[in-house]
Amino acid sequence: MDVKQAKTAAKSINELSKVTVDAAANLKETTRNAAAVKKLTREGNKSRLIQLGVTVFLIPEPTPICDIVGAGLIAAGAVQQAIKNQALYIDDIPRELQRTLRVLREAKTFTV
Repeated sequence: MDVKQAKTAAKSINELSKVTVDAAANLKETTRNAAAVKKLTREGNKSRLIQLGVTVFLIPEPTPICDIVGAGLIAAGAVQQAIKNQALYIDDIPRELQRTLRVLREAKTFTV
């Protein structure tokens, strides 16, 4: 192997390592997203909108269209489930008030 071939091989190996690092980062992000989505599709959650949203969200494509549509369907399914399961009793009011105030405090700290 002469010097020119060695330089070409070194350049190819360098590019391959960059591609491998990018692929590992994408795989890590996909794993993180799948773990977050898994929380929405537990056994008790039978929403068709969420299932369809997860399916659309996980379609690999270079544009963010499927991600946006999938996230919208997941959000719509979550709202639908919340409306279906919205049974509030007198005993729940103090607990719900505390939870709501905690969520508002957390949202305030994230926006500052």
